[in-house]
Amino acid sequence: LPLFFAALLLASPALGAGGKPALQAAPVVTTLAVRKSMPLLLSSIGTVQPLNVVAVRPRIEGEMMRMGFQEGQEVAEGQILFELDRRTVEVQLAQAEAAQARDQAQLKHALADARRYADLVKSGSAPPQKAEETLATAAGLEASLKSDQAAIAQARLGLSYATIRAPISGRTGAVPAKLGNLVRPTDSAPLVTITQIHPIAVSFTLPEK
Repeated sequence: LPLFFAALLLASPALGAGGKPALQAAPVVTTLAVRKSMPLLLSSIGTVQPLNVVAVRPRIEGEMMRMGFQEGQEVAEGQILFELDRRTVEVQLAQAEAAQARDQAQLKHALADARRYADLVKSGSAPPQKAEETLATAAGLEASLKSDQAAIAQARLGLSYATIRAPISGRTGAVPAKLGNLVRPTDSAPLVTITQIHPIAVSFTLPEK
């Protein structure tokens, strides 16, 4: 028994006055008290909403010759999406340029006639009415030339519409028309819908309080 109590005494912590365990110092960290905003976390149900959704439609009628992306793929603004058959528009452009060349030649001839008859009228060799007719013919050809220039601009614009590019960056949806299909501006379904996802918005509501 004496040996047992001696072993317990050696294993126990150091005792202070009155036989109580001595207190050991513990480290203390301090900081200055400041006034600041604290985060307030509230739970709510919200919906993710894209900032822009664009339905891509053709501006001219033509056969779809090439598609430059895969359904569901993200595309960049300006990327080629579709290539339509441009042969019809190229023929229209060639016809408009040929009409312009013809009217330019006729206008050149009409202006030469107008100058010639103006000299004849001055010398009394031709009636003034003939000179007026040549001037009217030249004026009509000038108007035709402006119409030809407008037709050329229209054909070139249509030619640019044969290449359809992405108006915005985003993720593409399904493409109802496949390669070889004839697409028209009056089709009810768009060629593809592009949804902007970078950046994107989140809509939610919270109580006023």
